[in-house]
Amino acid sequence: MTIWDIVRSISVIISHAFTLGILSDPKDSVRHPATVWTCLSLVLAPALIIIITPTGYTTTTTWLAYFLILIPYFIVFMFISEGPVKRNLFLFMTYSTLFVLLLVISQILAILFADGEESVQIMTRTVMSLLFALAVLWKLKDLFNSATGRITEGWGRLSLFSITVFIIISIFVMTAYLTWDPFLLPFILLVSILVVISYIIALSLLGLLEQKQENQMLNKQKDLLRSELEAENEFVLSARMYRHDMRHHDAIIREYIADGEYEEALKYLDDHAKLIDKTQLQIWSGSKIINAVLRAAERRAEAAGIRFTATVRIPSELPISDTDIGTIFGNLLDNAIEAAEKVESDPYISVRAETRESMLYAEIRNSMSGQTVFTSNNRPRTTKKNGGTGLRSVNTILQENGGGLKLRQSGSEFIAQVIIPLERK
Repeated sequence: MTIWDIVRSISVIISHAFTLGILSDPKDSVRHPATVWTCLSLVLAPALIIIITPTGYTTTTTWLAYFLILIPYFIVFMFISEGPVKRNLFLFMTYSTLFVLLLVISQILAILFADGEESVQIMTRTVMSLLFALAVLWKLKDLFNSATGRITEGWGRLSLFSITVFIIISIFVMTAYLTWDPFLLPFILLVSILVVISYIIALSLLGLLEQKQENQMLNKQKDLLRSELEAENEFVLSARMYRHDMRHHDAIIREYIADGEYEEALKYLDDHAKLIDKTQLQIWSGSKIINAVLRAAERRAEAAGIRFTATVRIPSELPISDTDIGTIFGNLLDNAIEAAEKVESDPYISVRAETRESMLYAEIRNSMSGQTVFTSNNRPRTTKKNGGTGLRSVNTILQENGGGLKLRQSGSEFIAQVIIPLERK
């Protein structure tokens, strides 16, 4: 074993720990993730050096070191990372494939510029690993989260794909790495680049599919709002007709009273009051779109036996589009109704919204049962198929409009708070 073998081992351990520590989104229960990665590295580094001490990096020790590093890091990454298991599996295997790609590039550069000098190869790999970690920190992680943020299905197939590709490339690369075949390495490099491109295409296609599903949901909401607005227009027309017919009602009541038929007059008034209540259209605010969303939610709540109250003071003109404001209130109210439906005793939903100091503040409270588990980005964890799509839409709209969303649970009550600036900078 040479000094370069030790440097090589330590550089691999450090680069893995640093990059995987950046990639992982630790669970709330993991209070000090950096400590976890550091302790793991302190254990693996001596173990790796002990393995290669007798003979250095031979075929056997190289494969043994490969799996000695891979398996513990994989276990820790999957254990501490927040989010779906299959997504984290795909992320880890994608990272591992990219790391293998770094091995290929560093080996090619060493062959081209230094006749395969081991010290040059190790230094090249160390520099490239550091640059890769910085790229993950500054850009790649955000790009991955952005590309996969709306994907709720297909992670199983993606994970199987990434595992298969990683195994195949590992076999070819390790073979080329151990044999120093100058003709095989460029071929492996080309295949690895094609695999990375295939990852990007697959993620893009899945993102488009999820966007299509989200658009279908938005279209359903638009249809619902359109029907509510049509109902409001019909109500306005009915009110005009009612005002026109008032003199006929007055004449009938006057006739009952003139004939001394007071009970009949009272009965006529009661029947007429019931008719007015039945056809009454609730108006909460100056915004037609919010009124429509609240009416739809109120009907769903009443049908489910949920007490629904709303106090809304919002002007008719808002700097946010009708579609966006409808999506925000619609999705949050849908979640509130679904949660309140599971409450057995006195389920309720309370909506408050107002504008003050050039800001729109909205708060939706609902009764709920059980305990909400939040992810690291303050989103309720869901096991529903396509779950979380509505909240992602809400969050995206709010971010585009400079607003924010806060979700929390207080006892048996869930609270969603929204803030939107009314003046654009």
